[in-house]
Amino acid sequence: MNRRRWWSSPPRTDANPQRSLSPVAAAHPAEIGPQSGPAFFLSYARAKAPSPRSGGGLTDPNSGVRQLYADLSDRVRQMLPLRAGEEAGFMDIRMEAGHLWSDELLRNLGRARAFVALLSPPYLERSEWCPMEWDFFARRTVSQHPGSARGPFATAIIPVLWTPIDEPGPSTVSKVQRFTPSPVVPREHIQLYESEGILGMSDVNPGAYRAVVWALARQIQDTCAALRVSPTTDTSTADLRRSFADDAS
Repeated sequence: MNRRRWWSSPPRTDANPQRSLSPVAAAHPAEIGPQSGPAFFLSYARAKAPSPRSGGGLTDPNSGVRQLYADLSDRVRQMLPLRAGEEAGFMDIRMEAGHLWSDELLRNLGRARAFVALLSPPYLERSEWCPMEWDFFARRTVSQHPGSARGPFATAIIPVLWTPIDEPGPSTVSKVQRFTPSPVVPREHIQLYESEGILGMSDVNPGAYRAVVWALARQIQDTCAALRVSPTTDTSTADLRRSFADDAS
């Protein structure tokens, strides 16, 4: 049986990848600084630790995400002229179901220059926090730096295949052009990424994993160079999307 992979279809360029909602209230750039905040915000579906009764050990179920964050931060740190005190990225490790968003999460989500979404079935179908993070970032105003060759609907959201996804994806996500490793990455590595995702690559072929992480860091660098996402001090989460369902508004 052929498996359907929504992410393998050609990217759509005829629609604005951001929702048709009024942007959240943005602070004046001078209040925050033109380059403050992390270069990227890493959004992912948190895996729960197995119950001791199930025989699960002490292994961190999110260790793969943590490793990607460390590897990606290291490479981005080498590529961008970060100021003293600026971080290459931000990854929330404390959010659990039922918890309120922390001031730290809101601050970094409101100032990050790129949004890296690790797509997986739990991210698209189960998580409530992931669509909220996506929606919050998507409402920020995007403008192009002088000389940018990006199209009129450019976005700083970078969807990345974390694990294989077999079902068609929601329109909110599929409207945004997915990350594809650059041509400098060998074709066989790209094929492995498209079939197994970055998490699978780290287990199957560590060398291919490192090559794709490098390409992702280059994508973040290019996004930061081409686009400016206006910072925001908004703290309201009441009307954010809680689901990626196509009929959500």
